[in-house]
Amino acid sequence: ATATAVGVLGEDRIADLVFVGTTHTDVGDYTGDTWTFTDTTGNYNNASGLVDNNISPALSETVVTCLGGPAEYTGSPLTPCTVLVTGAGGFSLTPDPEYSNNVDLGTATASYAFVGDINHTGSSDSETFEIIDTTIPEIILNGDNPATLEIYNIYVDQGVSASDNHDGDLTPAVMVDSSNINKD
Repeated sequence: ATATAVGVLGEDRIADLVFVGTTHTDVGDYTGDTWTFTDTTGNYNNASGLVDNNISPALSETVVTCLGGPAEYTGSPLTPCTVLVTGAGGFSLTPDPEYSNNVDLGTATASYAFVGDINHTGSSDSETFEIIDTTIPEIILNGDNPATLEIYNIYVDQGVSASDNHDGDLTPAVMVDSSNINKD
């Protein structure tokens, strides 16, 4: 506990003030701690009494950090973030964040809520990160490339297959433009 003892002329008299039983370190309410003031100068009356005191929980801080800019789509849950919870007395936790929307393209969220403990208040934080797809679709020509055709034969397009790491089979969406075939 801390206290002050000041004389009528503003002099510091703290050396004459003694607390007994006020070495509490845990959060809680404490009643009946004793104090004694013994004047060593003879200018003040000696006194004693009881004091009640309270230790409240210290603040905590939760910080979620997502590193490295956008995350590349993989089709699996992405977990690029960390959590650090700190507080008084060297308190430090590094729990795993909770994620939402962290599989598909778009904005994902990492969050953590520390509920608090006997000595620290609760706190929370969240961060968003983007999941992007930079992998281009793969297109495979069926048949020979280049195709060879003898004069006056009819060309039959062998088609293509197309796939994408995010959208899967794109083959039904492929459109062939045959309007610019050199027929000469």
